[in-house]
Amino acid sequence: MKTLRKGDKGSEVRMLQEKLTAAGHPLNPIDDKFGPNTDTAVTNFQREKKLKVDGIVGVDTWDALEAAIKNKKSAIAIKTLRKGSQGPLVRTLQERLNKAGYSIQPMTDYFGIKTDTAIRKLQRKHNLIIDGIAGKNTWYALGVVDSANPGVKPVNSLNSLLAGLGMTPGKTIVIDENAKPVAQLTTSSKGLQFIYTREAWKNKSNRLHWPGGASGVTLGPGYDMKHRSETEIARDLFKVGVVAEKAKSIAKGAGLKGAQAKEFCKTNRNLVALSDKVEFKLMKTIVPHYERLARKKIKVDLVQHEFDALVSFAYNLGEVWTSMANYINDGKINDAMRRMKAANKSDGKINDGLTKRRALEVALYTLGDYGLLRIV
Repeated sequence: MKTLRKGDKGSEVRMLQEKLTAAGHPLNPIDDKFGPNTDTAVTNFQREKKLKVDGIVGVDTWDALEAAIKNKKSAIAIKTLRKGSQGPLVRTLQERLNKAGYSIQPMTDYFGIKTDTAIRKLQRKHNLIIDGIAGKNTWYALGVVDSANPGVKPVNSLNSLLAGLGMTPGKTIVIDENAKPVAQLTTSSKGLQFIYTREAWKNKSNRLHWPGGASGVTLGPGYDMKHRSETEIARDLFKVGVVAEKAKSIAKGAGLKGAQAKEFCKTNRNLVALSDKVEFKLMKTIVPHYERLARKKIKVDLVQHEFDALVSFAYNLGEVWTSMANYINDGKINDAMRRMKAANKSDGKINDGLTKRRALEVALYTLGDYGLLRIV
């Protein structure tokens, strides 16, 4: 490259000005003239790179400029983008994703399902929270820093989240990255096994039992008869394989609660002992109610394991907390998972079993990790 200095003009000066701008020493206008502004930018760059500060652009300065441009992450005024976003910044995001090897064709100004899927794959590779939202961590993974805070490097949010929740960061599982509207999602077969593994109690839940508190007569993992009619109970049990006469006898527990439910279960403990398969079938009749609770609160697209985690939470707690759902809808997954983990108390006291259950659900939501399953 030609040696340049103050007073020079021409295309090579323009090239110098463009490189100085790309290296973080912007010139405006770029005008082919090596004047005072260009001289100042050169000497500032030389000082920054610990070169001889003389304002002369020789071999060392040209080489340093090339290296700086190659290594520098570009700074732009970024903002959070998610499915449904539109505009030129979405195209910039798609260009970055294409450059990083996550093909999006054709590129548009619209953040659709292809962009969402590509973002989730990138997030998984970089161990970020997998939410399909292009926030600062995701932009940084694409080689972009915020021009408003160019010196700030975002934290590794997934590891930070898990560590903050007292969990050991783990490896994510290879799963489907395609997010869908929650209206299109139902609990997966692994999600059902996840719930059954955590809800079924060997030699207890398969018999009539009273979980305590405000519960009624219960059979299987969560089939509570307190608000069910005798006809409904007898029908449901017959459908899953309980003989008709026995189903009618069990249905006499309809509407009972508290001490009455406890006494009914004690008296009729040996009335039925469901096999694992029948117990699992009975659980499946209950799950749709909790799926509806999740769909009612969640307004954004989810991938399968995220939906499964929320259904498990609702199945265990009886609801999806509005505060947790709002965090998910706002893309604040850190806060949502903290709320999820906070649901670990019984009668106002921390419960070890609930603490473990919440940790498993956080791992399922963030990592896609279903853990050990009791296969039925």
